[in-house]
Amino acid sequence: MSQITETGTFRTLPGVSVEGKYFTLTPEEASSFARQAYTKYPQEGPYTIVQTSIPQDALAEIPIVDVDVGISTVVIPEEMLPELAEPEMLLFLLME
Repeated sequence: MSQITETGTFRTLPGVSVEGKYFTLTPEEASSFARQAYTKYPQEGPYTIVQTSIPQDALAEIPIVDVDVGISTVVIPEEMLPELAEPEMLLFLLME
């Protein structure tokens, strides 16, 4: 989250993802993912849900896949991240 607040952009972190960044399609799915992640990795919370958008023609080339338990996700390749709109913080989740 600090990288987003400092730069106003999305970037992949070295060693974290070789494919790109994962995004759910709805805030509800993001919240579900955060709850599941916290159950498995409580030391990684708290979680923040952010919103962005991407031009429809760019999204048409990216498949929607299900991850974890039925969470629809798109993986935006690193080279396409600059096309995303500036992130907007929606919700900060404390899991306890």
